[in-house]
Amino acid sequence: ADRIGGRGEGGTHLAHTLVKIFGDTEKTKEAFSYIFTKFEDQKAKAIPQSLQAKIQHLTSMDQADKALVMLLNDMIQKTENGAITLNLNSAVAPTPKELMYWLSSSPAVEEPAAVFHDYVTLESLSKLKLQLARHRRSITYALENTDLPVLRYKLRQLQAVASELLVADTRLSYGECLQDMGRFMLSKSMEIRRLVQGCLQDGNTAIHRDLLQAGKQIFYLIKIEDTAREHPQFAEAHPALDQGCLDFVTECQSRLLTHVQTAVDESLQNDLLGEWMDKMSLVANMFMDVPEQEGRLVSLVERLQDRYASAKELLHQQFSVSVVTANAAVDQLKWADYVLHMDDAVHVVSHCNAHLTADMIDQVTEASKYPAKVLTPQVNSVLQFLQAKTEMNGADEWVEVWMQHVEEIQRVLPLLDAIIKEDGIARHIRIPDFKDAQQSLTAECLKCCQDIRTKICSMDADQL
Repeated sequence: ADRIGGRGEGGTHLAHTLVKIFGDTEKTKEAFSYIFTKFEDQKAKAIPQSLQAKIQHLTSMDQADKALVMLLNDMIQKTENGAITLNLNSAVAPTPKELMYWLSSSPAVEEPAAVFHDYVTLESLSKLKLQLARHRRSITYALENTDLPVLRYKLRQLQAVASELLVADTRLSYGECLQDMGRFMLSKSMEIRRLVQGCLQDGNTAIHRDLLQAGKQIFYLIKIEDTAREHPQFAEAHPALDQGCLDFVTECQSRLLTHVQTAVDESLQNDLLGEWMDKMSLVANMFMDVPEQEGRLVSLVERLQDRYASAKELLHQQFSVSVVTANAAVDQLKWADYVLHMDDAVHVVSHCNAHLTADMIDQVTEASKYPAKVLTPQVNSVLQFLQAKTEMNGADEWVEVWMQHVEEIQRVLPLLDAIIKEDGIARHIRIPDFKDAQQSLTAECLKCCQDIRTKICSMDADQL
């Protein structure tokens, strides 16, 4: 064309055609020879200058076209000493013999079988691209709707076309579909991680449905990746995202176990202990709604259940220690210790009820009755003695019996007073019952003292 300095549509078309035929034109350009047609003699002499001007004034789009830039540079280099033109009406046109001699001076393409590619006409290529685009949309739809049979079938079809028809567009479309799958799985993996992380944030408790949904998404991610890895090109370019998701869930459960262990070691009254236990239970059962469990998913569920079982064991052990220690504190009359350990046990029952056995819950109920069980017999023993109105006869055995019960009274009354006044103990025992016992015992003591005083005052000198 005689418009090299113009828009250069012919040059661009030529460059792209050569790329489609030869592939890497950089390696084969030495075999290229350029003959310019339809140039008048005067304009033909200016071809080198026109090429120089053209390459200096390329648009940004043309500059990005590597094939066009390479072709123009090659033309400039090979026309430095003048361009060869073919114009049958020109008196200076080369003869056929001269033209063949000139062409034979260029080196031949080495290994042409490895260099030349299948070439499809623009019209056929347009139709092929349309079909490839439809195929790609089908794969995208199958991904978004987790239609695994359609996804597997369409990918295998595209793989067959790309291997049989050696056209760049088929391989490109196949590669792009695999990239689409990679991006989809990466996006789905990140979405799953965000969903699980959000569920496990402290304070977020309405998470059951979300975790079940995450379990389903992980299941489908495994299935999609299994399908994708049937294609070696995908397996080589993408990491195993499904295993990353499985490991992430395991790590989340492990972190929860660490939280529980720390709370159990430091204080059973941690306000988040129950929430962490609930979440460990939900995570352990997040795959209960998936269509099937096999292979890696089964192993994951076992790991999650094992960690939840470990957390329950830690909780149960420390809970039992609290109950036993609370009862021991009653035996030792250490009411502050009793309150402390009962607070622990009651907090666990209140916040971790679903993770305890019925027997363990009953132990707390019994522990709340234990102070009354220990003190009531002691109070009743003193009351029975006072109410029996043992006759005063002045004998030594009478004095000994009375002195023993006086000491018992002096021991029991302060115990009742101490338990009633103990800060926080009302959370675990019925204080009115102990106040009633204290009032009854005090009243009987006063009555007994009054009776003794009256008895003594009524005696004469000889009786005294």
